[in-house]
Amino acid sequence: MCMTVDAFVDCFVEMGVTFLGKVVIYYRFVYTNMGYFGKRKSSL
Repeated sequence: MCMTVDAFVDCFVEMGVTFLGKVVIYYRFVYTNMGYFGKRKSSL
C-alpha cells in the first residue's frame, strides 16, 4: 500500500497514466473502425 505522500502520488500518477493510455488506445481503435465503416458506407 501507499504509506507516504510521495509513494501515494507515485501510485496515483502511475494508475492515472495507465488508465489514460488504455482510454486513448480504446478511443483510437473505435475512431479508426468508425472511419473505416464510414468510408465503406459512403463508397457504396
